[in-house]
Amino acid sequence: MLKGFKIIVIFSVALYQSLYGQKISNIDFDEIKLVIQDSSSIYYYPLLIERFYQSNSYLLENEYKYIYYGSVFSDGYNPYGLSDNNEKKFRELFRQSKFDEAIPYGQEVIRKNPINIQILRLLTTCYHEISDKSNAEKYVKMLFPLLNVIYGSGDGSSVSTAYVVVMVSDEYEIISSLGLTIKNRRTLYEQQTDVFKISSIGQNPPKGQKKIKKLFFNVSKPLGSFRQQP
Repeated sequence: MLKGFKIIVIFSVALYQSLYGQKISNIDFDEIKLVIQDSSSIYYYPLLIERFYQSNSYLLENEYKYIYYGSVFSDGYNPYGLSDNNEKKFRELFRQSKFDEAIPYGQEVIRKNPINIQILRLLTTCYHEISDKSNAEKYVKMLFPLLNVIYGSGDGSSVSTAYVVVMVSDEYEIISSLGLTIKNRRTLYEQQTDVFKISSIGQNPPKGQKKIKKLFFNVSKPLGSFRQQP
């Protein structure tokens, strides 16, 4: 009975924090929510996300932070992916190496959710495979600034300095981009943090730096969204 009560308390805290905002690592969600919902702000989300989706507008480094983390306040926020048949079809065709056929479905996913990092990466691969350099570069320019935003949210070395992600799949994109191999993963529900044990095999850190043993990702926003679902 006591164990069950503890679980309820943990998730209640997670839900409260996700609803009312907080500063997580280097990310101030209260401030982000305030400015992206202000129509007079340069960070007003509908205009900002349209510029990002167009990918032909010059965006400052700081603007990508509002694009990525501001997504948690949008009506279509879905941190677990596979939200519609377009994404399922895209992944199916991608696995079959039918890149030409997959592209329209991937484009539709990005049209609805431009900050889906995993789909951005896979679309980049599709265009690379069909030798469409122009479109491959377009999606690379959308992809890498979002990864840099996550890198800038913390250092991933502890609960208090965890990388802050808004989609669960982004954890794996970061680990993959670092060239690391996962040994196992567990969730610290009280800290709303996923901890990945990292294999030392293949790691070749710069002189003076140690190999990475663990990486921490704050998942309070995905957890909060999950708790709000009916």
